[in-house]
Amino acid sequence: MSEKKIGVLFVCLGNICRSPLAEGVFRHLVIAEGLEKHFLIDSVGTSSWHVGEPPDERGREAGLIAEDLYPGLLAAYEGRLSDETKLYDGVLDCLDVLEAAGWRLGVCTNKPERLAVMLLDSLGVLERFGAVLGADSLPVRKPNPEHLHETARRSGARPDLCVMLGDTRTDLLTARAAGVPCVLTSFGFAAEPLDDLPADAVVHHFDEVAPVLERLRPRPAETA
Repeated sequence: MSEKKIGVLFVCLGNICRSPLAEGVFRHLVIAEGLEKHFLIDSVGTSSWHVGEPPDERGREAGLIAEDLYPGLLAAYEGRLSDETKLYDGVLDCLDVLEAAGWRLGVCTNKPERLAVMLLDSLGVLERFGAVLGADSLPVRKPNPEHLHETARRSGARPDLCVMLGDTRTDLLTARAAGVPCVLTSFGFAAEPLDDLPADAVVHHFDEVAPVLERLRPRPAETA
């Protein structure tokens, strides 16, 4: 009987960029360590190991291996951070429209902050965002709503008047916990079908984002 393999699913900043780099770097390190027989590696939402499923017994073995590989993985990833990464079509025009409409923009990601900043800078869009908060920026991270609230505050926005634009269940749960609308992109890296995620709206291209955000934008309570 052949040995069962451990499934590894990679996700990234899928709502503004797309990159197969993390998978490639991890695959390279696994092969270099002679561990390829232990893994099935994927970078899209088709693997068997999704958020919400019971942990697999082989997860303990994967954790031990990951602890040894993680420093090398981060170093290799950082060294090739934007080699195969590009913005989605329409991102720059979308940012222009949102800025002109007075939106305060921020990035709330579970990627390490330093790597998120490096990636956005390499893509030429870092200065378009008032704040970038990663998984290590605060004592909490998504789906804890404070991660989104603090991103809004540092961006110069009111946390109760923001809209979350994302592509995963974690983004949706964050928005729900924060009490704000959530828009999901159909071209991100959600591990489950969008039909299973009850977002306030789903967009299929960045040229749809601005009108949807304006429609869903929370309004300040009118004073008497």
